[in-house]
Amino acid sequence: MNYLLRVLLIKSGWFTDDDIELKITLIWGVSIHQYVKIKINEDKFINVDIWGANNNIEFGDHAHWFH
Repeated sequence: MNYLLRVLLIKSGWFTDDDIELKITLIWGVSIHQYVKIKINEDKFINVDIWGANNNIEFGDHAHWFH
């Protein structure tokens, strides 16, 4: 899902490959989880967790430990 999000953001023309970072975190301390950090202007980023959206995690946050 994160790969598809990355492709769609780049193809939109609004973002470049350098604006998007794949990040890794742990959920409940045992499960590796990936989310995307997107640069929205020179000094501001937003975390986007597509999986988290189904689990009441809003854009700007990501799943982690005991969320």
